Amino acid sequence: MNNIKIEKSYGVLYDINLIFILRFNKKFFFKEFINPAKADEDTELYNKLYEEYSNISPLLLPFFYIKDKNNRCLFSNLRSECINDTDAKKDNVFEVLYSKLTDTEGMKSRVLNHYFPDAVCNEKDGTFIELADGLIKNSNFDDSLKTALYSFFINSKSIITLFINEIKAVQTSISEKWEGNKDELLSFVDRLDFNTLANMCNIDISAENITVSPCLLAKNSCITASLGDDGYVFIIGLNYADFIEDDLSYVKLEEFGNAVSEKNRIAILNVILENEEVTIKDIEQRLKLTGTNSYYHLSLMLKANMIKARNVGKTVYYSINKMYFSALSRILEKYK
Repeated sequence: MNNIKIEKSYGVLYDINLIFILRFNKKFFFKEFINPAKADEDTELYNKLYEEYSNISPLLLPFFYIKDKNNRCLFSNLRSECINDTDAKKDNVFEVLYSKLTDTEGMKSRVLNHYFPDAVCNEKDGTFIELADGLIKNSNFDDSLKTALYSFFINSKSIITLFINEIKAVQTSISEKWEGNKDELLSFVDRLDFNTLANMCNIDISAENITVSPCLLAKNSCITASLGDDGYVFIIGLNYADFIEDDLSYVKLEEFGNAVSEKNRIAILNVILENEEVTIKDIEQRLKLTGTNSYYHLSLMLKANMIKARNVGKTVYYSINKMYFSALSRILEKYK
């Protein structure tokens, strides 16, 4: 491995993305970003952050709405594009981001294509508002998103300006937090085992330069991106090393083997995978199981941590615990 250098802007950008995702998708965020082994600690932190950034404008919802199974919002795609952009190696990644955002017509196209990928629009004909109006009106999106989309297409330039100002305000806040924890972050980087990280991410770093960008708030995350001739960047959370250890410790192979040793439980997993969340009634209807049998199978899977449950009133919704299967795959790696 060649040089290792530290660049904070990538991690700050990722933390910014986390703040906005939390603000606009709190239920989704707590389902996907909490370390189960430290749920109380993580929940307390992210509830505080949710309140700290409570003044973010609801008009920015179209940039952060989670609309489908890939769990990516428009800004997450834009963030990844900026990190991988060759221009980002010449300029600060935020300069690349702001350059893309200030392209008003380009952003209108991005929003239209993100929410209505089958739509065709000739920008020069000025048909954005007319086309968007019909598409939004006939969509199945909830009213809050429809309202925000209407506002965006009618007042694109002013909302983009608002968005840039909001990002800059959050960027300043997170940069101050970063500087206040700089010694801890740099010490964390010194302790990183890059060979292990590279193996986990299936990349070869033996002859590459490595850029490390610590995240202070996205503390359980690890993202890698190619910087072309400049090697790879690891965008990695401050608690990620602890997360890996905790993540692996709560996966028990014997419990996993017991949970998948019955064909109905495999079928239940597949139904959950297909629908993201299910109730016991959904399992009964799809697999023709009794309520008692469904509850029995789901209880075993919950005990093994391979699925999660959340209550909405008297209804329990079950979903796949993605962290569990991520940890399981790492455990199984040693048997290759």
